[in-house]
Amino acid sequence: MTASSPALLHADFFTPDGVSQGISHRAAQIAELLDRVGASVVRVEVNPAAVSKPAGLAWGLRHLWVRGYRAPHRLPLLGRYGRQLAALVRFFRAQPPGSCVVWCVSGGWLVPHAAAQCGLPVLAVPMMTEALVEFAHDTMGGGSRWDKLRFEVRRLAMAHGVICASREEQWFFNGLGLDADYLPIYPAATLTDHLLELRRRRDAATREHVLLLSSHTNPPNRAGVLRLAHMLAATPGLRPPVVLAGLDTERFRGQVPDGILTIEGTVSQTRLDELLVGAKAMLIHQRFGTGALTRIPEALVAGVPVVCNGVAARSAHHYDGVHTFETADELAHLLACDLTTPPVPPRPEAAEKRFIDTVRRVVGLPPS
Repeated sequence: MTASSPALLHADFFTPDGVSQGISHRAAQIAELLDRVGASVVRVEVNPAAVSKPAGLAWGLRHLWVRGYRAPHRLPLLGRYGRQLAALVRFFRAQPPGSCVVWCVSGGWLVPHAAAQCGLPVLAVPMMTEALVEFAHDTMGGGSRWDKLRFEVRRLAMAHGVICASREEQWFFNGLGLDADYLPIYPAATLTDHLLELRRRRDAATREHVLLLSSHTNPPNRAGVLRLAHMLAATPGLRPPVVLAGLDTERFRGQVPDGILTIEGTVSQTRLDELLVGAKAMLIHQRFGTGALTRIPEALVAGVPVVCNGVAARSAHHYDGVHTFETADELAHLLACDLTTPPVPPRPEAAEKRFIDTVRRVVGLPPS
């Protein structure tokens, strides 16, 4: 690639390490695919502090307020957002002509505004519908959930295409007039290798517990754990112990009935690996949620059967090794079963090629 060749400007504010939890796993998957496009990849890194406060306020008034970006209702916030926008525009203007912004949406709502200022095309890769996630609302500023959804869809509509993490969101966004495609979640190569090693370790392991891997900070996860604990309490009887682990899950102590869950809380990667190796199954429950759950395909790659309700399964219903329930009795039946080791789910190679070819087309390259 020459210095003037179009670049892929990867606007992602999570570290794609492939080993940590949650949204960074999707980031690692996208980063891995971008490396296969055949164009140079430049990570978007900006320094809003390099923009003066008066200049930031001017940018905010001129380019955000007048265009309906009403999230900051106070001048200091408007100035802060203006500084971020100015820094993004400066970064984008320094890139080769014909470059494309790959916007991994988790926040970063100014990215499409800045790209539009510079005439750069944008591909949006949302992990979830953020308007429907409680902790994301503040980034959209005020109003009802419908207002926030309108805010989000309008920014996604500024992109040349939207690549969704779930089939349900592809259907939803296409119904709203967006050009949406679907790229299933699948662990990046580094994480896949790690999970396959856990699968090999499971061959000689004693499997004694069910692993409930969740978090307290994520609203769908938190509500799901609380509901699941009451479902388990409603069906007393013999079953393997249910071990709860994950980010801040120690905060569930005192919030769930005594004796229902063995709460490990936040654990190290080494301890998490031990829990996965010794698990009879992974248990998941969500009453609501968007995007798709990274831990379902990851558990299957590691050889751990998944027991989950239908809402949590979402786009993973079709995988061998995903067993769904809706009632406490159905849950009790599955936990009493000796579930077989699932096969490794196939990589979504057709969807990966479609994603790569979409990016190549936007930067003027032929299909792969």
